[in-house]
Amino acid sequence: MQSIDEFVHGQNVVNFKRRLNTELDQGKRKMLLTLLAEEQAKLGNSTKNGRRFHQDRFAKPKAWYLE
Repeated sequence: MQSIDEFVHGQNVVNFKRRLNTELDQGKRKMLLTLLAEEQAKLGNSTKNGRRFHQDRFAKPKAWYLE
């Protein structure tokens, strides 16, 4: 089970990636990229104890026979 901090960092990562897909203003994009990097670093630090957070929850799962 993931902690609240891991959940929040993971949701921030998803949100920042989603916003980067639509943002056109270069200043805002730079800010979003900075925030994304910070959240990914926090998420990476919180998963060093062996827990993993599935960051891309909207991705289609791969079929086991395609691996």
